[in-house]
Amino acid sequence: MKYMLPILLACVLLAFSSCGTTVFTPEFIDPSDLPLASEPAALPSQPEPSIPVPSDVLPEETLPSSEPSLLPPAVALWEDYGSVSDEGRFLLQDYQLRCEASGVPDAGVLDYCLVQLSEDSPAAEHFNAYYQADLQEWKASVEATVRDNAALAEDGQPLQRYSVSFSAKVSEWGGLISVMLAGVQSWEGETPFPFVMNRCFDAQTGEALTLWELFTSEQQLAAERLLAALQEQAADSAVQAREGLASDAWQQVGDFFSPADFSCGEDGFCFYLWGPALLANPAENRLVQLTVPYSAVEDLLAYPLV
Repeated sequence: MKYMLPILLACVLLAFSSCGTTVFTPEFIDPSDLPLASEPAALPSQPEPSIPVPSDVLPEETLPSSEPSLLPPAVALWEDYGSVSDEGRFLLQDYQLRCEASGVPDAGVLDYCLVQLSEDSPAAEHFNAYYQADLQEWKASVEATVRDNAALAEDGQPLQRYSVSFSAKVSEWGGLISVMLAGVQSWEGETPFPFVMNRCFDAQTGEALTLWELFTSEQQLAAERLLAALQEQAADSAVQAREGLASDAWQQVGDFFSPADFSCGEDGFCFYLWGPALLANPAENRLVQLTVPYSAVEDLLAYPLV
């Protein structure tokens, strides 16, 4: 009997320990008091760096600093927003990025025309966000290119300067906003490469639209009609003379047609084709511009462009 009480107490303790009861508390728990886990705990994610926006919408204390920020390996950059020009309800602002690497000034250059809608426009929110994001993507691209070049330079290779510049043209037609960004990409010692980045937006919502969203028909039918119209344009002798096209360019238009490279104007859909094979002088380094009148696809249009 003298052992009965200790045995009963031991049983009670074992019963409680087998329940696995845990008490939670909001008090701070020192990690050193806890048993080691088999895998290390994940570190908390670091906040993303802030994204600069034009100086006219930033509080004064958050304006970009005139001092260069350092980027590995040994890359410094300066950025600046220029004056704003008023194009009706559109605002065009020049943005400049200058990078220095390995002691070479202008190792990377970005000249960008930032297009924005006035804030009282119903389309402003989506439209402005689109081009703010586009600017940041180009800025990141140029910075990354300069960092890569600087890394190569540290290994003894010559640093190759890189630059991208844009001009912008904006128009409204038939319930659409059409923006053409004409760009030139250059590497030191190489022939500059011209390109375009055209986008269309709904003038009421500001939503970006693809070419196929401008038609009520299925994509295949719209594509067939557009290609036929482009071939007709390329076969026209007046267009051939104006654009310097080869006589058989109309047969090759489909190989260079891109549904992303277009804009909308008063005369129709303007398509921009990069293809030296289309030119009478293939050595020329330029784009071909062909315009499809809206009347050629009038019965398929989702917007009143005619």
